[in-house]
Amino acid sequence: MSSYPLRLRIEITEDDINKGEAKQPSSCPIALAVERMFPDAFGISVTDEIRIDGYRYRGVKVSDFVESFDSGGYVEPCIIEVSRDESESF
Repeated sequence: MSSYPLRLRIEITEDDINKGEAKQPSSCPIALAVERMFPDAFGISVTDEIRIDGYRYRGVKVSDFVESFDSGGYVEPCIIEVSRDESESF
């Protein structure tokens, strides 16, 4: 895919949470959910932002979810909305 939408609604399921790996940017629950949305994407990673094939997405809930999951805290299925950062890409 040569372009991605400006906004994404990412549904993180119980399965994503169960299969996700803490402190692993390309296999955390958010990354697994994005992979379901874009199975042909070749570069997905999540830190305090989401990166998909050179595009950066930011949203308030991303870092909160990642911090909680990575520290062993409780997270539940949810929808995270993010917007593409058009100022730069990696």
